[in-house]
Amino acid sequence: MKNYDQIIRFLRKNVVYRKKPKQTILDWLNQYNDQLKFDKVFNEILKITKSIDKIYPINIASFCNKYLPNKIRIRSDQFLSKSRSCRLNDIFIIFSCVKIEHKKTYIVLTSNHFTNYTKSISSSNSFFTKDFTDLKNWANNVGEISKNEARVRGIGKTTTYLYWHGNENHIEKLSDYLGVLSQIENYAYYLKEKNKKNLRVKISKDTKMEIFNFYNNECALRQINKCITIESQINDNISKHIHHIVPLYYFYDQKIFDDKIINNKNNLILLCFKCHAMLSSHIKLERKKFLDYCLEFMKKANKFIDFQNYLWDDLHITIPILYKIYGVDYE
Repeated sequence: MKNYDQIIRFLRKNVVYRKKPKQTILDWLNQYNDQLKFDKVFNEILKITKSIDKIYPINIASFCNKYLPNKIRIRSDQFLSKSRSCRLNDIFIIFSCVKIEHKKTYIVLTSNHFTNYTKSISSSNSFFTKDFTDLKNWANNVGEISKNEARVRGIGKTTTYLYWHGNENHIEKLSDYLGVLSQIENYAYYLKEKNKKNLRVKISKDTKMEIFNFYNNECALRQINKCITIESQINDNISKHIHHIVPLYYFYDQKIFDDKIINNKNNLILLCFKCHAMLSSHIKLERKKFLDYCLEFMKKANKFIDFQNYLWDDLHITIPILYKIYGVDYE
């Protein structure tokens, strides 16, 4: 008997909602319909995807490695292929469940982490691996968002991603995880201040001059946000700074360090202290107002199409994803 056979037998017996090879998602849904309609985790995911076709039920399996007998894995070449070919606002979600100590323990993982995954998907690809003891620990966990890495052998690159694990009685953090489908690494906004400290980008003098001239040394949102103050009228140089619309923490999380992309003039805007306070506010409504005002300004200044092209051509994101980077909804 191989030293991982015991785990194989356990998982075969205890994987919940097991999907058979080549079974379609509709057949799988019909098979477990009576249980899934009362499953809180599944229904929370369905709220986000709004389509059963975007949910990938993946069986948790043994890694089948005699040197790592306790290793378990999740793999789906189809999920990776979809992740890499879809737009970032088109989210697919892995849904895995196993019964541990008579409790259903879930793993949920979203596709937006793997848009830039570099590993070949034409061979065995276990992008999620953990120790079997982790499952046992999660059985009594109230539900957490955790960080993991998928390493590409041979070239030393890694894809960092977040996933949720827990049980269906504590899905508050699952709602947070799915609600910020985000933000790159899915928690970028929460780690904004920490990540900003890790990325220092210097805007060239020529670019600064071009931005100040374009905005006539005035806050870009002065008419929309009514932010002109007596102080700024007296001293044109006070309290106005160049800021990145796509924030620096996004580039850090995405490991984008190309100054030409980060400091693209379409991503730079001149703001006064009042408008900047909206951009960095902990109040969702303020951050949303900032983005709404930015888009309104761009449309009036005939910059909107250029900004959209910058987002898609250089960053492969869309306007709705930009809003999610700020942790707010696009309407």
